[in-house]
Amino acid sequence: MSKFIKHTLSIAMLSTLAFSTAAMAQDEDKLSRGTLLNWSWGDYTATQASMDEPLIGDRPDFIEASTTVGLGVNQLEMGWTFTDNNDGSGGKTYPELLLRKGIYAEWLELRLAWSYAEEVTAAGAKTKGSEDMSVGFKIALTAQEDNAPETALILEISVPSGDDVFGGDETLPTVMYIYAWELDNGMTLAGQTAFNRAIDGGSGDAYLEYSQAIGVGFGLTEKMGGYFEWFCMIPDGAETEVQQHYMDGGVALSITKDLQLDWRAGFGLNDAADDFFTGVGLIYRW
Repeated sequence: MSKFIKHTLSIAMLSTLAFSTAAMAQDEDKLSRGTLLNWSWGDYTATQASMDEPLIGDRPDFIEASTTVGLGVNQLEMGWTFTDNNDGSGGKTYPELLLRKGIYAEWLELRLAWSYAEEVTAAGAKTKGSEDMSVGFKIALTAQEDNAPETALILEISVPSGDDVFGGDETLPTVMYIYAWELDNGMTLAGQTAFNRAIDGGSGDAYLEYSQAIGVGFGLTEKMGGYFEWFCMIPDGAETEVQQHYMDGGVALSITKDLQLDWRAGFGLNDAADDFFTGVGLIYRW
C-alpha cells in the first residue's frame, strides 16, 4: 500500500494508494519507465529508475502501487496496525514487513512479506503467533497512455510457515491486477482486483476469495500526500467467512527522498467487518 509522493507527492488511493504514475506516455515523445508492454505500437523511450525519483510505496493503503521499484533498487516497508470492535475483540499486527527488490529488468521486482499477529476475542481469550510468509513478483505491465491506465500484475504465494492459528496448512496463491490514472487536476485514481485461495477459519477448508478496491489520492503539501479508499473481501465457497467492506484514509510524509512515514485509519461498513482500525508505518529505500 503508499502510492503517494509522485511528482507533487500524490498518494494513491484505494485500493490502496496504488498508483503514482512512474511512466506517462506522451503524444509525441513517449516515455515508458520499465514496463513490460505498451498500449500502442508507438515509439517509446525506456527510462531507468533513479534514486532521485520520489518514493512510491505499497503502504499504507489497501491498493498496491502500480509501479515497480526499479532494477537494482531495494525498498523495505513496515508498519503496525491496531484493530478494535465494539464487542471488545480486536488485535494488532506488526512489523508488517515487505521487502521489494528490483531484479532482472526495470519492470520486475521480487517481493517477500511477513508479519506477526495478536488477537483478543470478545470473551477475553488471547492468541498470538506468526503469520505465513509470502513470496512473489510484481510486473509493471504498461504506462498510462491517454485514457488507458498504468497497470501492474502481482503473482505471489503464501507458504505454510506460520503458527497454526494464523497460518494455512498449504500453499495459497494470489493474483492481483492494479490499474491507475494520473488526472489533470493533480489527483490520482486507482483500483485493484484480486483473487486468492484462503482457508476458512471455522471449517478449515479452502475457498476462493475475491477482493476489489478503488481509491483517490491527492497532494497536501510539497512533502505530504493523502488518500481515501473503499475496499472489500468477498468469499466464494466458504462455510463461515462472510463479506467485509471497509473505508479508510491516511497521509504519508516524506522525511528524505529515501524515507517516508505514514498513518492511516478506517472503519467497517457492515457487521462482519472490524469496527475500527488504525496504523503507522515507514518506508526506506536504498
